[in-house]
Amino acid sequence: MHRIIMGAEVGEEVDHKDGNGLNNSRANLRICQDGRNQWNQRKVASGLSKFKGVSWHKQWKYWTATIQVNKNFMLLVRTRDEIAAARIYDAAARKFFGEYANTNFSLVNDNLEDLIAKFRIPKKKSSQFPGVYGIRKGQRWKAMYFRGKAHIYIGSFKSEQEAATAFANFIRNKSSQDSTPVVNEPMTVICP
Repeated sequence: MHRIIMGAEVGEEVDHKDGNGLNNSRANLRICQDGRNQWNQRKVASGLSKFKGVSWHKQWKYWTATIQVNKNFMLLVRTRDEIAAARIYDAAARKFFGEYANTNFSLVNDNLEDLIAKFRIPKKKSSQFPGVYGIRKGQRWKAMYFRGKAHIYIGSFKSEQEAATAFANFIRNKSSQDSTPVVNEPMTVICP
């Protein structure tokens, strides 16, 4: 009936804004393409969370907010607060889906980056130096160089400073070939 009311052509989909398939008033209907009516689906009734886009990580005991955009799943945040994870999902849904977003809280308009910075659980053993990563089991540090999908393992070291020095030496050697100077200094922003 909703297709007749809206006069939808082949290849067009009709979306119910409020998610109620029985509410076929013209004000509640809109024509969309590319599966955008999937963006405003309600929360699936499975899982521990009562919010859409939020799930509980049993092993590590934290909430995660995830969203699927163009067939790609994105982990938005890991946090101890379920409501904060729901707010972060809402901000991401508004950013990626616009008017089609089905959010957990209707009147909240939060900034995604501010929420992530405020509520995320920092990674354990994250280094203040680029190219240096903590290895959990052996309490060691590894230095790696990433460029696109390729990565080069530089080595494993007892201290963060040794790994940073090895990374800086690798970059110095690489930049002398590329004639691009690079300095390994502590990062001001650590990404989630």
